Amino acid sequence: MGGEPVVLLAAAQNIGALARHALRFAELAAEAARLAGGRAGDQEHAQAPGVEQHGSPGRRGGTPPAPDAADAAGAEAESYDVQLKRIREAVKKVVKALLECLPSGGQPGLERPSAEGDGGGGQEDLVLSLAMGRDVRIALLRSVCVLAETFGRDGTHNFLLPYVISFLNDPAWEVRAAFCEEAARLPRHLGQVSTEGIVWPCYDQVLLLDQEERVLCAALGGLATLAAQRVLRRPSLENVAAKVAPLLVHPSCSIRSRTMEVLKTVGEQLSPVDRYVFLLPKVRPFLRFELFGLDALDGALLPPLGRRTFKRSLLRRDEAVYEALLHKRPLPPAPGERSEEDTQALELLRPYLQPLLARPTGAQA
Repeated sequence: MGGEPVVLLAAAQNIGALARHALRFAELAAEAARLAGGRAGDQEHAQAPGVEQHGSPGRRGGTPPAPDAADAAGAEAESYDVQLKRIREAVKKVVKALLECLPSGGQPGLERPSAEGDGGGGQEDLVLSLAMGRDVRIALLRSVCVLAETFGRDGTHNFLLPYVISFLNDPAWEVRAAFCEEAARLPRHLGQVSTEGIVWPCYDQVLLLDQEERVLCAALGGLATLAAQRVLRRPSLENVAAKVAPLLVHPSCSIRSRTMEVLKTVGEQLSPVDRYVFLLPKVRPFLRFELFGLDALDGALLPPLGRRTFKRSLLRRDEAVYEALLHKRPLPPAPGERSEEDTQALELLRPYLQPLLARPTGAQA
């Protein structure tokens, strides 16, 4: 496949539709072949010696029809299977070529042009190429469900999913957000075991390690979609609730809103007893007063952490707070710098902040 960025983007945007149409064409061709074989069999049966015009046995005692219906059906099924295999191989070849042609910010073989002799044009081309690579990855992610339908469960698990998961390490936040939005629709192509063992851990990684709030919002939206499909068992739902609950005091209003959406969706998958026994205890530390359901959750939350305190904590501006959060020690008092409400919210947000602070300073957010 040519490495021209516009060609790659066009292929990525249309590969899903092409795969869907190819599958539909194979189905129609197989059905047409079956119907044609049936009509030919009826004609030969009507013309066979010993069979009268109305199909009753003649004088020779009813000779059986020549064509074997079982053989015709088997040939038709074999023909469809062959076409399906060819379609999958062709689509796999295109997807693999697209992914191997893509430039990325951390790709070792990508040389940055020197500033001498090109007047900055080479640098501009590089930036354009990297942006196009980002758009190609996003286009592939938008087609991931159609591609999963094309490849089937085994092909999705063995070929497509490893490539898609690698997008979680992409330097572009748009790619990581697109993964979080689209991966939540894969469970019906993967099944419960792979969803709990592969898809949910990807969201867990985002919740723990991605500092980009737009990616975090996308991950929470994906988790709400994932939970609504009833593919997560109760222990997994409990785990989801425990991981997202600290975000109820996050400074971002969008993140708090998405977190409440996830918790309410999780609650809908549980019985009233399980909701009271397993879900509400995860939420109770973040409430100003006792609740017996999640309908009024937004009005019962403690005040969120202030944005200034949140940024100072992430940027490690206060060494004492950084050490306390990192090593799970009591937070030091900060009269005049941090309100009592911020101290309480910072303590509640500790499970989210601690993994972020434990990362090396140069690690990708």
